Amino acid sequence: MKKENSNNVKRQFGWLIFFIITFFNILIIELLVLAIEPLWADFNYYLGDMVGTLQINFVYILILIISIPLIYSGIIIILSLIQLIRSKKVKPHIVNKVVSIIFLAFFDFLLIILIVLFGEEAAIIGSLIMDNIIIIYMILIVILISIIPTIYNKFRKFTKTASYHKIKGITFLSLIIIGYIIAFILPFLVVPPNVTDQIPPKPKLIAHRGLSHLAPENTYIAWKLAKEHGANGIEIDTQISLDGKLFLMHDDTLKRTTNVDKVFPNRVNDDASSFNFSDLMKLNAGAWFVERDPYGSIKKGLINQTMINYYLTNVSIPTLEEVLNFCRDNNLILDVDFKYPAQTHPYYSQLFNLTLYTINKSGINQSLVWITSGNYTNLNYVKNNYPNMITALSIDPKNPPSVQEFLALGYDMINSHYSVPFNVLKSYYKSGIKVNLWTVDILATFSQLWCLGATYITTNEAHNFVIMNQPSWYLSTFSYYGIWIVLYAFGLSSIFIFKYFSEKKELKN
Repeated sequence: MKKENSNNVKRQFGWLIFFIITFFNILIIELLVLAIEPLWADFNYYLGDMVGTLQINFVYILILIISIPLIYSGIIIILSLIQLIRSKKVKPHIVNKVVSIIFLAFFDFLLIILIVLFGEEAAIIGSLIMDNIIIIYMILIVILISIIPTIYNKFRKFTKTASYHKIKGITFLSLIIIGYIIAFILPFLVVPPNVTDQIPPKPKLIAHRGLSHLAPENTYIAWKLAKEHGANGIEIDTQISLDGKLFLMHDDTLKRTTNVDKVFPNRVNDDASSFNFSDLMKLNAGAWFVERDPYGSIKKGLINQTMINYYLTNVSIPTLEEVLNFCRDNNLILDVDFKYPAQTHPYYSQLFNLTLYTINKSGINQSLVWITSGNYTNLNYVKNNYPNMITALSIDPKNPPSVQEFLALGYDMINSHYSVPFNVLKSYYKSGIKVNLWTVDILATFSQLWCLGATYITTNEAHNFVIMNQPSWYLSTFSYYGIWIVLYAFGLSSIFIFKYFSEKKELKN
C-alpha cells in the first residue's frame, strides 16, 4: 500500500512537471513569433497568397491562438501549485491531462509547420537561440548542480540495498554522469558567435529593394530614403518588358506591389514581363504600401502625411536607367539581381547582356556594381568583358564552397543567405573573402554576423542598423570561458560542502 501511494505521488508530481513543460513549450513559440516582428509582413503575404487574400493579418490571429492555451496552461499550473500547498498533493483533472497532451502535440507540430513555411528563414530560430544561449546554458547548469544532492542521496540509498538494486543504481549513476559531462562541456563545444577577441569592422548596409520597410520597394523614393538613412548601397531586381525595356520588379506578377487589379483586372496573375512598358507606366506602384501598411511603418508614425500622399499619387515602376543614374550620382553600391522571364519571352536570352550594356553606358563607377549570380558562365563573361564590375557568386548556404574552392574561381565576393554555418563565415573573414549576406532584419542576427566578420549585410532595416556603434552584445574569449570556470568552481565547491555536512550529520546520528 505504501509503495502504491508513493507511485501515485510520483505520478501526480509528474503531471505537474508535464504541465510546466507544456506551458514553457507554448511560451517559447509565442516569444518566437513576437521576436520575428520584421518578418511578419512576408509571413502574412505568403499565407495570404495561398488562401487568395492579402488583407488578413495572420500573425495577429496566430498570436491570439497561441495566447489562449498559454493562459490555460498557466492557470492549470497555478491551480496545481495551490493544491500542493494546501494538501501536499496534486490532483489534476482528467480533462486538464488530455488537453495538455493535445496542446503539447499540436504546438510542437505547429512549430514544425512554421519552420517548413519559413524555409531558409527558419535559421532565425537558431539565431535567436544563440542570442540567448548563455542564459540557457546557465539555467541548465544551475538546475543540474542544484539536483546533485538529490541524485547523491538516491545513489547512496541504492548502494545500501540488494545487489540487483546496486547494479540498477550504478547504471543510473553512470547515465547521469555521462549526461552531466555532456552538459558541462556543451558551452565549450557550441560557443555563441558573439564571443570574439576583436570585433570586426561593422558590415556595410545594402538596402534591400531600397528602404523597403519605409517606402514602396524598388522605387525611386525607396532609394532616396535608403541614401538619407545612411545605407551604403541598394539591391534591385531587374526584369524586362515584352517590348524589351528593363524595369525593376521583384515578384513574378504585379498584384502585390501595384494596382494592376484596377487597371488591368483581367491580367492580375500575368507575368510582369508579359506587359509592354507603356502599360507598366499606367500602374501606381506606391498606393499599395499605404493601403496595406505591410510593415506597420505608418501605424508606428514613421511616415508623415506628406510622404503618404506622395506614395498614393506619385510612385511608378522605375527603369534600370533611373536607378543607375541615382547610384552614380550618389556614389552608392548597386547589387543587381536578375529576374528572368519565361523562355518563350522574346527577350529571354538578351536580359543579361542588355543589363550589362545599360550599366556600361550609364557612366556609373563600375567598381560599385555587383553582378550577382550563381551561374559560372555569366560571371566569367562579366570578368572577361567588364573586369571593373564586381562578380558576386551566389552560393547554397547548405553547401558553401571552401576558402580554397572559392579563391580558385577568381570571383570578387560571395553572396548568400545568412544561414551559412558560423565556422564557414569565420574562415571567409580570416581569409579576406568579402561576403554579402541577405536578408537580415533581426537585430540579434545582424550582431552575430557582425561578430563573424560579414563584409556587407542586405537588409530591410537599414534605418535601424545604421545607428548601431557595436553589436548588441559580445564577450571576449577570456570572459566567456571565465564565466564557466567560476560557475563550475562554485558548483563543485557546493557539492563538496554538501557532502561534508551531510556525512558529518550522519556521524552524529
